Amino acid sequence: MKNQAEHVSSLKPPTVSSKDPYYSREKKSLSTWDPGRSLIASLRAYQHASGSNTPWASLQRSWAVLRHRFWSIVTGVDIPLNC
Repeated sequence: MKNQAEHVSSLKPPTVSSKDPYYSREKKSLSTWDPGRSLIASLRAYQHASGSNTPWASLQRSWAVLRHRFWSIVTGVDIPLNC
């Protein structure tokens, strides 16, 4: 009985924070059709490029905007890029 109780307690999900992103929920392989996660990935890419000072940042932002528009149409969700 002890081993079973220890096993059950080790299966508890991690605590969810409203401030810290839980990136493992957002992971997907490159070839997987998952519009919701792709939309979130485009938001993260835009946020990452907005905080960057590299010469490629404006190109990365533009690409993220196009991805965001595409996945917003596919999912039917209106999430602003600067949220």
